[in-house]
Parts: sequence; structure tokens; C-alpha cells
Amino acid sequence: MADLLNILNIGDNSSKSDSELLVQAYKRTQQSRIDAINNKKTSLETRRTFYNTLNSRLNTLISNLDKFKVDNAAQLFQTRSASSTNNSVLTVNAKNTAILGVNEIFVERIAKNDILISQQLNLSNLFGEAAGTKTFQLSVGGETKNVDVEFNGNETNQEALQKLVIAINNTENIGIRASFIKDTSNTGRLSLTSSGTGSDNRIGFSDSSVLEKLGFTEAVLNPNSSSRTTVNGTNAGYKVSDYQELDAKLDVNGISVTRGNNTIDDLLDGLTITLKKAQESGETPVSITTNIDVTQVENLINPLISSYNSLLTHLRDSKSVQRQDPAMSTLYSSLRNLSTQNVTGLDEGYPSLLTDIGLKINNDGTLTLSDKTKLESYLKDNPDKVAQLFISEDGFIAKINKTIENLTGSSGLIRSRNESLNQQIEATKKRKTELEARIDKQADILRKEYEKSLKLYVKAQSQFSIISNYATFTMNLLSSSR
Repeated sequence: MADLLNILNIGDNSSKSDSELLVQAYKRTQQSRIDAINNKKTSLETRRTFYNTLNSRLNTLISNLDKFKVDNAAQLFQTRSASSTNNSVLTVNAKNTAILGVNEIFVERIAKNDILISQQLNLSNLFGEAAGTKTFQLSVGGETKNVDVEFNGNETNQEALQKLVIAINNTENIGIRASFIKDTSNTGRLSLTSSGTGSDNRIGFSDSSVLEKLGFTEAVLNPNSSSRTTVNGTNAGYKVSDYQELDAKLDVNGISVTRGNNTIDDLLDGLTITLKKAQESGETPVSITTNIDVTQVENLINPLISSYNSLLTHLRDSKSVQRQDPAMSTLYSSLRNLSTQNVTGLDEGYPSLLTDIGLKINNDGTLTLSDKTKLESYLKDNPDKVAQLFISEDGFIAKINKTIENLTGSSGLIRSRNESLNQQIEATKKRKTELEARIDKQADILRKEYEKSLKLYVKAQSQFSIISNYATFTMNLLSSSR
């Protein structure tokens, strides 16, 4: 038996039966067949991973291409940036319609909220308004709102002021914020502040018994004139006498300008200016410079270039798939050649190559924006020259779309490849399962045959032992009889 096990290359393993060792030896002789199927399955799965990654990178590229599918896409390349020499005075933002150049602004005053303050009232004194619902009118910019207040006739000045604050603030779209302020421990005042700035949001009122107790009377405060009564330590009045001074006042390139807001978007074409504070007399005007925003154009085209590079690199690094699938080799060559092709159909003076605007074609075919000076030069001259290189009928984007058009969708090449690979992988799995079943079945037959042979061997060995013992006994008997 030991000789048989040695012949079958079964090592000494006392923990396993001879039949089990024999089965293992047989299975080792069949392992190469299983390994071949496993290797094929791994190869198929690697190719499937390639196509899945290709599809993912392709979708990213398509997403970046779709960003240019907008009305008047050329305007995406007309970018502007604006800067202020003193952001503590004013800040500026530019739209793509802003005119290049420098403007000077001196901020004489910024726009203010109108403020109307009541006279000083002793908080513990009775307000003196009879019981019932009382209505008075407040206005902002000429729009009048009715305010209703319920009195019980016994309110102190503090209680009345608190009721007035609640009533005013609860009046819908009144455009005024009311607050009750204790200016001393025993006295208080009502403060009204317009929600918006400028003269168009000045606060007005109509005479009423309620407002008269606050010191608000038209004859005294002159709410509709340019010489309104100003507030003092005890009497009612406005914070700013001339309501026109609620407007911002600027000197823009020597021209006096007023606006009711501190955010101004109709002063200089394409610029939104936000005023922060007024300047002192003698201070240097703030310069606003509007330039081409090259960075914004970079941020526009770099995602497209990056996703193009990513797709190209994936194809380049998968030479084994290219050898197995000629379509992938053709795709790689076509994509790589796009960056060197002229864009046709452009007007004279327009760049026709990506390298003309500062893009560099690297040794591996990928693209890099390496010369921003060239890009900026064309953008300053005419941003449409850069735009048409990408978005024209024969532009870089159109060339990419034409190259990849047969890859995507329900009938696309990638889906077809994946479906074929999935079928092959499933077939390979089935072949492996069937082969392992056949090997197990053959191993079981081998085990049974061995065990049957072993039983015969043991039986024969037992019979041989009996015969041998009998022969020995007979020889001994004959020997003793002599």
C-alpha cells in the first residue's frame, strides 16, 4: 500500500484515510483544467471592468460636453472680473456684459434707512387713550398702511408703547420695523425704522390721536418736506432732516449720482457695486478695474479637457483590450488625433488649432493649458474666436461627439460588449461548475473502487494468513512425527 501511495505522489498524512489521500491526488491532476477556466473568467471580468470604467469616464465627458449645449454658448467665453482698490468702501462684481476699463468713484454718503423717533415718555404715566380699537396710518414711499391697536383705556405709557410695537410689526407689508427703547430707567421712546433705504422709503404718517401722544404731528414734524424736524433728547423727530439725504451720493468719473440703495446694478454696464461706507473729504476715490476673467474661462474648459484626458488615458493604459478589440484601438487613435486636427469653417483670423490658444499636446496625447497669455490675448481681442474653436460645427466639442456617438445608448458599443462579456462569464461559471461536478463524481467512483479493492485485498490477506498458518501447522506436525 505504501508503494501505491508513493506512486500516486501522496505524502504521508496520518490524519487522512488512504482513500481520501487518493482522491486528493486525483483532484490535483485535474486542477489545471479548473485553473484554465478560472483564468479565462478572470480575463473576461477584467475586460468587463475596463468597459464599465470606460462607460463611467465617457459619461463624465458627455456631462461636460452638455454644459455647452445652451443658447448662445459663445457668451460663456465672454467673461469679466472687476476689482476695487478699497473694499472697505465698496466692492464690485462683474457680469459678462461689463465694459473693460477703469472707473473712479468717490462715495460721499451711503444710503440710509429712514428713522422716526417718538418724544420721550414717562413710562409709569397713563397713555391716555380711550378704550377701544384705534386706527392710525403710517406710510413708506407713499404707500399707506392702517395699523389697528386695541386699548383698554388704562395703559401706562410703557404698556401702550409695547402694544404699538406689536401692532406695527404685525401689520403685513408695512415696510417699517418698530421697537420700544428705554432711554433711561424711567422713560422710553418708540423708534420706527424703514425696512428699505433711500428717499423712496421715507416714513410718513397722518395725524391721529394715538400718534399725537407720541409727538407725531404733521404740523410739527413736516414729514413731507425736505426740512423735517430732527429728533432731540426729548422731542419727537426724524434722524435725518432732508429725506433726500437718505439716498447714496457718489461722484462717478466726475458725475454726481444718487441712488436709494447701497447695492447698485444700473450705474455702469455689467457691474454690481455694493457700498460699504462713506469717504472723508480729501480721500482718494476708489478705482474699479474691469478685466478679462481668464480664470473663469479656464474653469469652463478645464473639466472638458480633464475628462477627455481621463478617457484617453484609460484607453492608452489598456493595450491588452485594444489588441483583443480593434474598435477600442480605433477609438484610442481617433480620440488622440482630435487634438491635432484643424477646425474648419472659421472666419479669417480665428484660431483653428487648440495649440493656438495656449493648449499643449503632451507626449501621451493628453492636453494641458500651458500658456494663459495666448488665451487671454484672444479673449481680449474677441472671445468669440476662442468660443468657435470649441462650439462651432467642426469645433473640438463636435469632433468629440462624432467620435463617441456609437459608444453609448441601448444599442451602443459599450452595452453590446458588456452584454457579450456577461454571457461569456456566466457560461464560464457554468462550465466550471459542471467540470467540478464531473471531477467530484469521478473522484467518488475512484474512492469506491479503491475501497472495494481494499476490502478484497484485506479478505485475500486474511485467507492467505489462514492458509499460511495451516501450512505451518502441518509442517510442524509432520516434523514431530518423524
